[in-house]
Amino acid sequence: MSKSVLFLHGLGGSGEDWKNAVSLFEKHGWRCEAPTMFPHLRCRKSPPEALNNLGFNDWVKAASHYANQIEEEEGDKPLVIGHCLGGLIAQKLMEYGDVQGGIFINPIADETTRAQGQKHSSALGYASYLLTPQANKTPFHSIGLNWGFLNCIPSEKRSELISNLRYESSRLRAELANLETIAGNTAQIDVHNIAHPTLTIGCGKNRVVSSKSSQITARNWLYADIAGEYVEFEDLGHWIFESAQASNLYSHILDWSKNHIKQPVFSHAA
Repeated sequence: MSKSVLFLHGLGGSGEDWKNAVSLFEKHGWRCEAPTMFPHLRCRKSPPEALNNLGFNDWVKAASHYANQIEEEEGDKPLVIGHCLGGLIAQKLMEYGDVQGGIFINPIADETTRAQGQKHSSALGYASYLLTPQANKTPFHSIGLNWGFLNCIPSEKRSELISNLRYESSRLRAELANLETIAGNTAQIDVHNIAHPTLTIGCGKNRVVSSKSSQITARNWLYADIAGEYVEFEDLGHWIFESAQASNLYSHILDWSKNHIKQPVFSHAA
């Protein structure tokens, strides 16, 4: 039995985005799971019409299933690390008690955060999704991607990254633009009485989820039974994975995780 971590990717992404983080964590003895959410629907080319039935609650349910499966297999709840949409879903897993700690990297703002003045900047950030044609031409608008998602990524790497992005549901995009439309108010995060450690990470050059938005998210987590922590990487943008600074971020979250997540409890036969 080993310490476990569940990595959750963001919009357009896949489990492959976490390959460098997974390699680092595995070298230090962690079991890593980095699933690609709904790969049969979220294709890179010509997605089925059924994709547009996927909503936010489907993502939350699937992520919760992955976390519960890890607990069944390992006997202990995992740490969850989420980026972008994965960062918002990771907060839901904390609220549901599915995990024993959470790290939220450039998390999409929940309803509470948006109510504290981030609705406009969030809408601006989502333009790279909302301006995308719904026809099966490209999964995202290339201008929005280059301006927002990939502004800190070398230009020679961008074409390959864009070609590897996956289509997202039009329903999901609409829900993220108007969180109050999500059934069950699941985009609201109640941080009270959560007795597990959290770390929110913002990036100073992020044009999709501003560092100010991440700071407000972290401020909300100060009201948990264990007050959340915040750190900012000034030279990183939204898409952290191919940045030269990503190794510094991964090292930081590994050190934080080793200090805040308990060791597995081993039972011995009598």
